Amino acid sequence: MTVAVKRLRPRDTRDGQDSAGTDSLKCLYREIRIWQRLEHPHILPLLGICHTITSFESIHVSIEHPDPMTSIGIVCPWMENGTLVDFLKLRQKKLENMEELRLRLLISSVVHSKNIIHGDLHGGNVLVDSGGCVRLADFGLSAVVAEYRGKSRSGKGTVSSHHGGAFRWAAPELVVVQEGAEPRLHPSADMYSAGGLILQAYTGKIPYPYYNDVLSALAINAGKKPRRPTSDEANISNALWSVIEECWRDDPLQRPTAAALESRLQVIYSGLGGEQA
Repeated sequence: MTVAVKRLRPRDTRDGQDSAGTDSLKCLYREIRIWQRLEHPHILPLLGICHTITSFESIHVSIEHPDPMTSIGIVCPWMENGTLVDFLKLRQKKLENMEELRLRLLISSVVHSKNIIHGDLHGGNVLVDSGGCVRLADFGLSAVVAEYRGKSRSGKGTVSSHHGGAFRWAAPELVVVQEGAEPRLHPSADMYSAGGLILQAYTGKIPYPYYNDVLSALAINAGKKPRRPTSDEANISNALWSVIEECWRDDPLQRPTAAALESRLQVIYSGLGGEQA
């Protein structure tokens, strides 16, 4: 089996913050255990973890007494088609029948039924295997990985740091925070991201494709949502666009649940959801 190893570099604890590094490492182990227990055909399996020190020498690390300077490697099966972003870009087309994204939303419903929040859904951690099947990755690791690496997700009323432009999919309450506040995860944040994934699957483009990362961040900070594509860009029905806008509601409690979203999409895909755009 060909595998992929995602290496997480630890924070530099030479400044006397060893206890903080150890705590964040324990938290990381806890989230990894949660992911490892999730069994579903459309969730990327976590095969295991490997440990190295910064000199790349192999080392045994106890989970009960972790070394904060340990570099963690997350081992998963290799996905030949890469991420959803890669999959759409290489083929220069959108997912015509949306079946794969429907399955992704089903996974989200399964995960939420177990009271587990992904917290960082975007086109970079939705992977596609050799058969074109969608696999979700990185469950619950977003915040703890940032802490493990010595970064903060909080800011001063602006967009916080999401690597690789992932903030384009993220709920505003996770990326636009006030001074002294910390983002709080809620299942509705995943539903906001689902809206961006639906849009991406129909258009083949990331959210805010007409903006670079800086302008996208400014737009999010100003409360602007991605604009509706023209009929030449994507054939999105009024019913589907309404669902996407519901996912993007500013009030997290007003967004649809994963189960409600799945039900709405099934109706639309069966041709009962209203007229075409």
